Amino acid sequence: MAHGIENLAVDWLTGNLYWTDSDYKWIMVANKDFSQYKQVYKATDDPDGPPYGLAIHSTKQYLFWSTYKIMGATIKRADLTANE
Repeated sequence: MAHGIENLAVDWLTGNLYWTDSDYKWIMVANKDFSQYKQVYKATDDPDGPPYGLAIHSTKQYLFWSTYKIMGATIKRADLTANE
């Protein structure tokens, strides 16, 4: 399910675990016991590059991540359902 995990973040309100995978170019989420998991972001053709850094603001329900490419980086934000 993962090959290039760079970062992990836990939503302390729900206990969900989020992680970035630069090989698959996605952000995934799993519940406490990993019985359910899903992709919440996929950088298919994102010119900013794959996701690397990851942070969660649990009370405001925001997911922040950084992207990286040779000539720059960006910080992106979505709600915890990945609506940008």
